[in-house]
Amino acid sequence: MTIAQSLLKNTLARTTAEIINRLGSALFWIFVARTLGLTALGVLAFGLSLFSFFHTVSTLGLGAVVIRDVAREHSKAGIYFGQTVRFGCVLAVSATLIMLGFSRLTYTGPEAKMAASILAAALVPASLFYWSKSLLCAGERMPLIAVARLGENIFKVAVGIAVLVWWNGDVTGMATVIFFSKVISALIAYYFASRFAKPVWKMNVTLLKYLRQMTPSFALIAMMNSLFWTAPVIILTHTAGEQQVGLFGAAYKLVDIILSFILAYGQALFPVASRSLGQSTEQFRIIINQSIKYAVRLSLPVAIAVCGLAPHIIHILYGETMLQASPVLRILAGMIVPFSMVPVLAYSLVSQHQQKYDVLANSLAAMAVIALSLVLTPLYGASGAACSVLAATSIFWAIEWVSVRSKIYGVAKWNNKPHAKPGNGHSITIKWFLKIKQAKSA
Repeated sequence: MTIAQSLLKNTLARTTAEIINRLGSALFWIFVARTLGLTALGVLAFGLSLFSFFHTVSTLGLGAVVIRDVAREHSKAGIYFGQTVRFGCVLAVSATLIMLGFSRLTYTGPEAKMAASILAAALVPASLFYWSKSLLCAGERMPLIAVARLGENIFKVAVGIAVLVWWNGDVTGMATVIFFSKVISALIAYYFASRFAKPVWKMNVTLLKYLRQMTPSFALIAMMNSLFWTAPVIILTHTAGEQQVGLFGAAYKLVDIILSFILAYGQALFPVASRSLGQSTEQFRIIINQSIKYAVRLSLPVAIAVCGLAPHIIHILYGETMLQASPVLRILAGMIVPFSMVPVLAYSLVSQHQQKYDVLANSLAAMAVIALSLVLTPLYGASGAACSVLAATSIFWAIEWVSVRSKIYGVAKWNNKPHAKPGNGHSITIKWFLKIKQAKSA
């Protein structure tokens, strides 16, 4: 299979599944907002933010190492799978206990504490899904990841709506539904991953030492990235209350549908970029340059449309009572364009073993969003949190952009003529991925 075919197949598989999943997920959250109200939506958003952060802590971001290394040498798949699943489950149990303790210390109501406790238990199945997904991603088997995610969302939407409509479900019931949906996706993904590569459970000291060496950089990337997304919600909960979190969550859930497509392409690109780098540096450069170019071309009209139609989108999906979320959605729409380039830039750095610059970008972006949120959310509530995310996303993109340009190569030469590596003395012209094969043969 050519690089173009692999990228096309895996991106389409993930994107198609994500369309179905995100629409279903949006339906779930719309039912929650309409049935249980803004406060309930804020409570669940708070619990999921804690879950997201501690899930990141439990994985240490080492999935990127699995994808990069196994993509280049598939014979390592079984060893990596067995060691990371066993290691990951121990970390997930530890993270569960820490999250349970942390949720008890927060200044939230008993309902929020109970929801956070239930979601803490979901860290173990979420960890199993994470490592299974990483292995499947390395093997460029994105359609199988899509199937696991589809199973999770079908269960969440069908059972969640049934509980809300027929059994008068509450926040605790919705948190329980989310927990079991994580169990389903974990079991499906593990089944597919074990068919791709049988896990080797015997301890491999050499591999564990290598993963320990990789942990500082990738753990920092993962934790800073998680802080970037979760800190605004946690700060908003403490400074403005759960209703403002509900407004922010309602808008963010819609933007998140678009961001998921961007991340789906990035995940499809990463193993391909890692594999192609070992074959041809020029081929790698072409993939990255063209990915950035088309990311901007596709994301810009989407961002403009969401910004212009924000009140209509909110009214249609959530109803008139949620129209206060319209300004928040307009602000968050602004982050779509800069964020569309972030995964491509980040994965290009990691593929070249230059993850320290990705650490820098994630760390400064996280510090920026925390500082801005502490200043803006007490003054402007959900809109202040959205402004913080927008500004920090722009900082995130700028640092990644400068790092790639200065440390690896010039990117996004819009005339379609990326410069060759110094010393080659020539450049090539190419139109998207259809001519990658020609570049390779040249």
